[in-house]
Amino acid sequence: MTEGDDLTPNGTFDNVLGTSNHLRQAQLDDKQSNLQNIRQAQHRRQAINNRQAVPISDNPGGQRHSKIIEIMSGLKRFQLTPSSNKRPADEFPSHPKQLGEVAKFNAPGIFFVRANVADLQFSLYKACPLKVNGAICRKKLDDEMCCRGCAHRANNPLQCLFLRVELQDCDEPEICQKATIFSSVAEGYLTMRVEHFANMVEKSPKELEALLQSKLGQTVTVKLNLKEKGGEFSSMDWIIVAILEEKENEADKEDGEIIEIDNTGKKRAKKN
Repeated sequence: MTEGDDLTPNGTFDNVLGTSNHLRQAQLDDKQSNLQNIRQAQHRRQAINNRQAVPISDNPGGQRHSKIIEIMSGLKRFQLTPSSNKRPADEFPSHPKQLGEVAKFNAPGIFFVRANVADLQFSLYKACPLKVNGAICRKKLDDEMCCRGCAHRANNPLQCLFLRVELQDCDEPEICQKATIFSSVAEGYLTMRVEHFANMVEKSPKELEALLQSKLGQTVTVKLNLKEKGGEFSSMDWIIVAILEEKENEADKEDGEIIEIDNTGKKRAKKN
């Protein structure tokens, strides 16, 4: 036997060796493909967390196309707070977003929104006065004065106020969104304590109506906390945690002074 001769008739050994090499290569290709898929999935998950655009490849070879799709796109352009360290959480940005932008974006988070007040409704309710971990419970009481949160039965319940406001986009009036203003922020917005407001409801309905009417059509900047409700982005709670409003008289407008109502109900004068 000389060098180069087949070990078996018709080159069978070579055929077997070639088939084995093909199987190894196929297995290696499968492993590389699986690894690539895992990396792509990790990349997309990271992009979702970072709210960034993700390049999507349409072929199994993994070559990226120029086509880009956005997953939860542009979250950073809404200047979310308190994730930003550039300004305090309760300070308003100089350029808030329009209502339509946030409504179309439709994701939970903290947003600063400029809009008109299209409608305003109110509700008074009894709340739990019990302190839980150093903070007042404030959960709504049932008809028997029992707290729905901590089950405490209150002898001297708190009287609380919340407002239901309909916000309207300044440029696209057909875009509206309802939001809720709770407790101290509601009191600050109406410039009165809840006890005074309750007394007005009972004894001065005309004054109450005039007060609510004075707020309609007003342009405000609000700090919104959009909370996911029921696991569906299409049905969210919009909570107003602070309000920025302009004074109405011309002298104040010339000075550029605006009034900020924060979540403590306090007012602070600021200069434009």
